[in-house]
Amino acid sequence: MNSPIPHDSPLVPLAEDHAVALTKLVAVDQAASAIVACGTSSDTLAVLADFRAFLDGPITRHFQQEEIALFPPLEAVIGAQGGPTAVMRHEHQELYAAFDEWRRLAAEAARAPVGSTPASASELQRVSRQIGSYLGQHIHKEDNVLLPMCHRFLPAATLAEVGERMQAVPLPQPSPTEPSHQSNKE
Repeated sequence: MNSPIPHDSPLVPLAEDHAVALTKLVAVDQAASAIVACGTSSDTLAVLADFRAFLDGPITRHFQQEEIALFPPLEAVIGAQGGPTAVMRHEHQELYAAFDEWRRLAAEAARAPVGSTPASASELQRVSRQIGSYLGQHIHKEDNVLLPMCHRFLPAATLAEVGERMQAVPLPQPSPTEPSHQSNKE
């Protein structure tokens, strides 16, 4: 991992999540493009299912870890209004909305007969690319601004507490019919 934070930082799991997310974004973009070009296949549907599981579990947990464990101590030092954590929270909400739209479109693709091109295939591709672009930019800001800022402004003991609180955030277990996110504005 190439990160501007120390390799032994309690924040490394966040940067590692980012690397996983970037890989999954490439895979889902390729799958959506393949569905547009050739229709659904067992492989493309497997990628969609994997990405859905990622949205419902690890990425939601990641956002919750930031909002519950990381942002409050940073806001205590730099303030919350108009600062980087306010931007990140806003982006989380926009991403949740895009994730919900993507889930709807992926479900439509999954219901289409294998080998067919669902009517919403182009829309699925568009939303997959939108998420890829927006989440990629979000990750870049976190890796290059937010996480290094935490190391500049938070003492080592506070960072260690953040790491412990992040570990305590459970992996979400969403219902198949419920949105998989909750706004955490603690």
